[in-house]
Amino acid sequence: MKNFLILQHEDITPPGSTLAWLEKNHFSYEIIPTSTVINYPDLNKDQHIIICGGTQNVDQEIQYPWLKKEKKFIASAIKNKNKILGLCLGAQLIAEVMGAKVFKAMQWEFGWQKIHFDSCNNHLFEKSRYVFQAHGYQFSLPDGTSRIAHSEACPNQGFLNNHTLAFQFHPEVDQAWIDLCLEGEEITGNFCQNFNDIRLETPQKIQSNISWYFSILDFFFLNK
Repeated sequence: MKNFLILQHEDITPPGSTLAWLEKNHFSYEIIPTSTVINYPDLNKDQHIIICGGTQNVDQEIQYPWLKKEKKFIASAIKNKNKILGLCLGAQLIAEVMGAKVFKAMQWEFGWQKIHFDSCNNHLFEKSRYVFQAHGYQFSLPDGTSRIAHSEACPNQGFLNNHTLAFQFHPEVDQAWIDLCLEGEEITGNFCQNFNDIRLETPQKIQSNISWYFSILDFFFLNK
């Protein structure tokens, strides 16, 4: 029986539809609140890790000192060859731990935005699709990984190797996740949607997004 460790940075960036996939497959899981955890669990080969997003940035260790402990845990998981999925901030943390640069982007991406997939020899990575974005930082590609996708605003939207999968965007969004997101302040820019447009487009896009995300989870964690 596979079991999962979910690293959650704050209440407003929950695991979203990830939990529905875990429960659908009858997998056990533990949600670890990274800002208050005292000791991370010892890892075994049967554990998989999913790292949620967050409003923090990887270079804010002074403001959020618990980031240091989380990075050490991620490094040990990579060394141990546990399968790890990173979502937005989670992807940036993995990238930094793997030696890539994580830095402030020239502009924000926010709301439903189109990304274009690279050729990864996998039918799950389509030519393009709309995904939910909420990030002001971006990463370079770690050594030993393949780029998954790009967008007009951000050259690296994800990367993949045998044990690591990372998305700069938020495939895990469900309606409750987006409702929490829309409680914050609006972000403006060339690649940012206003809240009204997000509310209008979400019913048209969210179910397809969840179905695609579940297929990705199947592919990565179940080897389908």
